[in-house]
Formats: sequence, structure tokens, C-alpha cells
Amino acid sequence: MNQIKRFLSQTFIYGASTILVRMLSWLLTPYYTRKLAQIALLGIVTDVFVFIGIMNVLYSFGMETTFFRFQREENYSKNEYLGFQLVFWIAIIFSSLIWIFSPVLSEVLQYQDTNYLKLAAIILFLDNVALIPLAKLRQEGKSMRFMSIRLVNVVLNVVLNLIFLEFYQHYTFTLFGLIIQDAVSYILLANVLSSLMQLTLVNLWPYFRHLGHFDWSWWTSVSRYSLPIVIMGFAGMINELIDRTLLKYLLPKENQENFIAIGIYSANYKLSIFMTLIIQGFKLGAEPFFFKQAEDKNGPKTFSLIMELFILFTLPIFVFVSIFIDQIALIIHHSYYSGRIVVPILLLANLFLGIYYNTSIWFKNNDKTHFAMIISLIGALITLTINFIFIPKFSYIASAYATLACYFSMTLISFLWGRRYMPIPYRYLLYILFIVVSIFVVYIANISESLIFKILISISYLSIWVIWLWTQRHQYTNWLKTS
Repeated sequence: MNQIKRFLSQTFIYGASTILVRMLSWLLTPYYTRKLAQIALLGIVTDVFVFIGIMNVLYSFGMETTFFRFQREENYSKNEYLGFQLVFWIAIIFSSLIWIFSPVLSEVLQYQDTNYLKLAAIILFLDNVALIPLAKLRQEGKSMRFMSIRLVNVVLNVVLNLIFLEFYQHYTFTLFGLIIQDAVSYILLANVLSSLMQLTLVNLWPYFRHLGHFDWSWWTSVSRYSLPIVIMGFAGMINELIDRTLLKYLLPKENQENFIAIGIYSANYKLSIFMTLIIQGFKLGAEPFFFKQAEDKNGPKTFSLIMELFILFTLPIFVFVSIFIDQIALIIHHSYYSGRIVVPILLLANLFLGIYYNTSIWFKNNDKTHFAMIISLIGALITLTINFIFIPKFSYIASAYATLACYFSMTLISFLWGRRYMPIPYRYLLYILFIVVSIFVVYIANISESLIFKILISISYLSIWVIWLWTQRHQYTNWLKTS
């Protein structure tokens, strides 16, 4: 009972604060759709952040998950400092390379301004230097301090975006060799300054004191654990982000039109935030908790309970957002409305991603991260195959279905392999029933364009959901008492 309460407490703090942080950041999307002079500019901004997301995997070198895994070792402090050291030098090297080769990279990525990648290199450096200190706050259960730092970062970023785009986006100035001259570079500059603020709020002094203490044997041994995580991370970024970049290469149109497609897809992708917020908050709270509970005799039962509650509380989000997407889409500019068809698909895809995170404890705890690598690579292969075949004909709709196929496949494979290596009493058939019923409800509700009909269907679904929770209350209570 105490373990579940601790998990729920941590997840609530992470979840609630993550919702606040991500919502503040997300509010920039409808603002961008109205403020940026061209849809293509949002496409470029999105594409630069796709580059940052993919490079983050290389910069972090799997050290965040590795940090949580090796917290149980005797030399915990040594592992912590050496992990920071590795990330720090990787950040120095790769940010320098991106800066030096920004003209060549900009041409490959189809950017007209090399300053975009120079600013991206600074963001990558600042964010990754803060990685291990922030992970330590999570490991120590200092969730309030962790989320306070994140909140300051995002609030400053939002405020700077508003100031720069409202008053300065048409002005050009030079800053340390960087030419800031358009909306894209001002948006990136806001991120640089907010990341710098985040770095000043973490205590870096203990880490810098140990920068000169190399231990090649430690790096070699830890790499055997972290390298599969890096490969898995790259595959994950392919699954999560690469579709937007592929649009500019695979659509049979001019460069500007392709960036417009990226902008429309990205704006509507952000409408699935209601699911991604819950999953992100869940992941932040669950990863440290799962590692601590893996050795407990009641661990499998605890994991089963968490899975069921996760599905029960995320399916209504999928149903209600999918049913009322026409109304929700009004928050973005009307020139982006054509892309709202992808939102239900992406909501369901992210639901499966959340289920996959639930199942991932079996390979993380048993040091079988090579299985995670294989699963992620299979997902990446599915993503790339569907996108390459269907984007030329179906544009970003193909990308949405590729995301769904990818996450569903990864979840299914993880379930099947996990039963062999770490049996957990999941109620598989019940989960399938919940999901199928929810998809059917969304399908029925969208047969008609009548808002009243949609409301009635939603009320009916909610009633069934409440009745189920009520009838199962004793079982859930007993699970809580014995977990």
C-alpha cells in the first residue's frame, strides 16, 4: 500500500507539474499559428527541434537511464560524477562539430540560415550539461525542486518568445557571431536563454570538481549497458520525430510547400498533447519507482495494477479528444484545420506508447537492454517503411498511421517477450476489451456531425466507465492494500 501511495504521490507531482510546464510550452503552438507570417516558418522551427531531439540521444549517451540503473551500486557517487563527465565532454565535442560544419549541415537539412544550427548546438550543450544533476533530483525524490527548475525554464522560454515575436522579429542584430534576423532564430534564441537559466539553477560545482578524474574501465563497463539505450533512443526518435523531416524529402513538391506540410502536421500533432502530457508525467514518476520496486516480492502485482489504472485513465482522454476534435482545433489558426484528421490516430498511438513504457521494466531491470534495442529497431523499420512508401501519396496522414503501427507493434512484442523474462499478471484480454470498446465509441460518435449526438455518446461512455470503476472498487482496494 505504501509503495503504491509513494508511486501515486510522485507521479501526481510529476504529472501535475509536467502538465503545467508542457501546457505553458504548448500554448506557443496556437500562438505561432497566428503570429508567424508563413506556415512554412512553423515547419522550419519544427524541423530544427527534430534535429535537436535526435541529437539529444547522442549527447546524453543513455546516461539518464544508466544513472537510475546503477544507483544501487556501492560506488553510487563515483558513477554519478563519471556519468556527468562523459555527457559533458560529448556535449563539448559535438556542439563544436555542429558549429564548425553548420554550412554543410544546413545545406543537407535545407535551411537557408546557418545560424539555426549554431543556436541548436548551444541548446544541446546547455540542456545536456544539466542532465545528470536533474536526474539526481528525480532519484532523490526531490520532485518539487526538479519541477520548479523545469517551470522556470519553460516560463522564461514562453515570455521570451512573446517578447521577441511581438517586438523584435523584424530586427536584425549580431550576438557573439550569431546573426539573429528572423522569427525562427528568435525562437531558438529564447530557448538558448531559458536553457542557460536552467543550468544556473542546478548545482554544478561538485561535478566540475571531478571533471579531471577519468576512469576508462568504468566508461567501458557502463557503455555495455548504455550503448543499446543509445541505439534504442535513436530508433525512438525515428519513431517519434523523423516523419516530420521525411515530409520535406519525400513529398513531390517544392521545398516551401513541403515545409508548409510539416507546419500543418506539427500544429495538429500538438493537439494530441492531452495524451502525451499524461504519458510524460507517468514516465518521469514511473522510471525511478519501477527500478526500486523490481526486487520487491509484490512487484509484479504492483506493476499489473499500475498498468490497468494507466489504461483506465488514459482511454477517456483518447475518446473525448477524438470526439470533440473539431471544437478543440479552433484554438489553432484555420489555415491549419486540414490536418486535424491525424489527431485521433496520434492519440491512440501515444496510448500504446504509454503501455509500452509500462511493460519496459522487464528489460531495464534485468540488464537486457539489447532486447529494447531490437524492439525499437523493429519499430523504426516499420516507421520508415510506411513513411517511405506512403508519404508521396498520402502526405502526413501516412506519417500518423506509421506512428500508430510502430507503437502498437512495439507494445505487442514487449508483452510477448516480457512474459518469458519477467512474468507479470497483466489482464491482457481486459485491456484489449477496453481499447476496442473505446475505438468503437469514437467511430460511432464521428458518424454524425451533430454536437448533441457527440455529447450523448460521450456521456454514455463516461457512465460505463464510472460503473466499471464502481463495480471493481473492492478489487482495486484489495490490490492497494497488498501492494
